[in-house]
Amino acid sequence: MNEPAPYRHTQTATLLLLGAGALLVIFTAVLVSTGGNTLIFAGTLLAAVALLMNHSIAVSVDFNEVEVRVGNGWLRRSVRLTEVANARIVEVGANGGLIARRSQRGWVFAARAGSAVQVETRAGDVLVIGSDESQVLLAAIERLRAFALDSMDSENPAAEQQ
Repeated sequence: MNEPAPYRHTQTATLLLLGAGALLVIFTAVLVSTGGNTLIFAGTLLAAVALLMNHSIAVSVDFNEVEVRVGNGWLRRSVRLTEVANARIVEVGANGGLIARRSQRGWVFAARAGSAVQVETRAGDVLVIGSDESQVLLAAIERLRAFALDSMDSENPAAEQQ
């Protein structure tokens, strides 16, 4: 069997970047005009850190897992492909301005409102990955999941006999 190509895609959180960038400019202007107010400095620093930590969502699907990372990787979640029970296209909202949030059943990662891939595990956990190319992501998950399951079956001949 030919090995399918891994999938990698990074989506920039454009609205978040613009908002944080605007706050950074405003806080810096106020900081300069007030002569160095500590509270304004803290706000400027917080906006800069938020900008660096949440600038994008990176998704990768390889032969073992689906992984999603926020910004520089400070928050990441993964699901082993052999544990995926179902994957499908869903719609997500704006996520309350957050790039990642915890829901009742799992994690939602979305840089903007729109199409997403919902991955459900055999244990019932859910990982929702917003993407500007959801169809391509879903196809990669399905293709690499089938490869992972086939590889697992060929390594375990006893599983084929059951």
